[in-house]
Amino acid sequence: MTCADDLVFFSTAGLDFSKPGFTCFGIRNTVALGERHGVFVLEPSSALENAMPHTAPAARYLEKPPRALMLEAGAILEGDECYTDSDFLFDRATALKLLSVLDACREDVVSHEVDAYGDFLHALGSQATTDYIDVDQPAPGLRAVRLALAAALKSVPLQVCVLNPGVFIHIGTMPEYLEHLTRGLEVLGGKRHLLNGWTHPSGEVECASPQWPETCILHSIIESPKAETVGKGCVVEFCRFAAGASIGFGSIGSGLRVPAGVKLPSECFQMTTAVCPQNTSWAKTRPNHVSTSASAYVTPMLNVRDNPKGGIGCTVLGVELGLAFERLGLTEEQVWQSGPKTLWSARIFPVKWSPEDSLMASLETLQVIQGIKPSPTTRIPRASLAELVKAKDLTYEVAFYYILLFWSIILSLPPTPPPSPHI
Repeated sequence: MTCADDLVFFSTAGLDFSKPGFTCFGIRNTVALGERHGVFVLEPSSALENAMPHTAPAARYLEKPPRALMLEAGAILEGDECYTDSDFLFDRATALKLLSVLDACREDVVSHEVDAYGDFLHALGSQATTDYIDVDQPAPGLRAVRLALAAALKSVPLQVCVLNPGVFIHIGTMPEYLEHLTRGLEVLGGKRHLLNGWTHPSGEVECASPQWPETCILHSIIESPKAETVGKGCVVEFCRFAAGASIGFGSIGSGLRVPAGVKLPSECFQMTTAVCPQNTSWAKTRPNHVSTSASAYVTPMLNVRDNPKGGIGCTVLGVELGLAFERLGLTEEQVWQSGPKTLWSARIFPVKWSPEDSLMASLETLQVIQGIKPSPTTRIPRASLAELVKAKDLTYEVAFYYILLFWSIILSLPPTPPPSPHI
């Protein structure tokens, strides 16, 4: 079992995946990192300092433990390091135990978020405790599921495949995404520039990638590329940059059509998304010249350190949410009509009828939120990140990506020499 936002690289030599119970992958990391992740306490044995990959029994699992708890439990190794969690697997007998809990507590299981790490792994090991059951004051239903899991998994063995060496990559946040794609890919044997087209006004096609340090550019077309076109530490995918357009440092750009001369900001996430406007309030704003079957476009723009799950008090584009709404001339009732009050559900991103207009409207929103431009005097339709996921026009997205990828492949191929004249 693994998360969709992580990758693990390791050698299988010396590892045993045939043991009963849970078998987890342990990565040796600093104690400081362990305080933000799950940590395994291995059974005392001479194998703890074994430098080779091996499988060892574990006594306990700790979730985001402070240093004092790791020290008390015996999780800290030489060099002020510990074994942090990543992926895991379990055998059929254990799967049947988990299914028995599902059968006994089905309503509570489907009504609550059961953590495949904390709620499963805390119950395992010879030194496991039940202290975690009341962590974060769980609802009665979740508490019942935790008690049932603790009872079902009480005697289930816990092993850890010690990955020495091993690489664990987590891309659950935008800074982590940027770090691994702009710096880590080459270390792992990957390519940072893949299937792109570099064009010039003369029609000349440049086959070699420009030397943009610590960048990752995938399936994009860039006209008249210059040294300053893509800033250091950027990830650019499925984009088309017209001549003179550029993106600052440490940013993420996806699906963008950037007009000539436009300069995109640094440390921002920006992604143009096609949406189906039918049966929404957005359709009422469709210009007469736009087909009723046409997609609308939204380009969410966030600072790479903004927390989309955050609520009142969090930031958007580096500005506190309440102040951002005020500068946009929006009330909380207009931003949040129902549901949780988070950045994810905040209707603040302009809806437009072309990808270019969508990007330019979001750049204007950025300037308004940051106090560079005054509040808009007219109301425009706006969408939330949550609405984009539901209304995304997948047919358009696939077609756009395919066409852009097709042409970027053609443009990146070396020119074919003319055939030799037949004599």
